[in-house]
Amino acid sequence: MNGFVLFSKQHIITLLIILLLPICLFYFRKLINNNKKVDLFIRTLLIISMLTVEFLLYGWLIKTNQWDWSDSLPLQLCGISMYYAVIHSLQKIIKFMRLSIFGD
Repeated sequence: MNGFVLFSKQHIITLLIILLLPICLFYFRKLINNNKKVDLFIRTLLIISMLTVEFLLYGWLIKTNQWDWSDSLPLQLCGISMYYAVIHSLQKIIKFMRLSIFGD
């Protein structure tokens, strides 16, 4: 493995996926809002993916002995925002959405 290569094929594909997912969510927002099964499926998929990435990060940090009390705790700003987004996706409480986006 050669490490990270800027603008390699994998990098371009990942960037396109990251760009296309929000565009698709915006474009199909009426379909998602009108169909409860699709809405529940997308929210569940987003929740599972957010939590999986978070737990894989901490597992990787522990396995590679890079976990440190000073910068690896799950309750830092990004982690807290992710947990607020998960709670908002589960319960649709507007207060958690405002906390995760605006921090107020």
